Amino acid sequence: MLLPQIDGNTDFKTKSTLNQNQKQMLLRSLLENKNQYTNEQLSRCSTKSNDLCKNPALYLEQPVCSAGIDNCSISSTGQVYPCTEWTGFKIGDINLNSLKEIWERSEQLKQLRAINKRKNYKKCLSCEALDYCKVCLMLNQAENCGEILRISKNTCNEAFMTKDVLEKTR
Repeated sequence: MLLPQIDGNTDFKTKSTLNQNQKQMLLRSLLENKNQYTNEQLSRCSTKSNDLCKNPALYLEQPVCSAGIDNCSISSTGQVYPCTEWTGFKIGDINLNSLKEIWERSEQLKQLRAINKRKNYKKCLSCEALDYCKVCLMLNQAENCGEILRISKNTCNEAFMTKDVLEKTR
């Protein structure tokens, strides 16, 4: 996944560093030249749709993004964010509270975790590129004027591109 600048600047919408053809060439090059990468990518395919079929209730409660779930980021000034890229979404300050307190009690983090579930992205559940998709809440917010629950067009484009390239690689 290619992400925009982490400073909150949204110019990436019009100044993408790579176009879709360049992304495809990069992915094809990785797949052709790196056997380990190819095997890892192919082994991940169909796990999401298999999990959805095997245990839908459990799958629907799973997060779509790891931000604030199993990682966070702390700036040099003590500001805490749900991930390294999402510096526009402060969840606490270690100068005021311990990291443990922030992790367990931050209202912003509680709200983020409540919406960061697959069941909140119903449109995606029937998508043919589900197994190739990596949702990023920060990218959703940045690309969609603050709407975290609206999937980024870049995310969808990259999922379909990855699906296409990987299926041709098999």
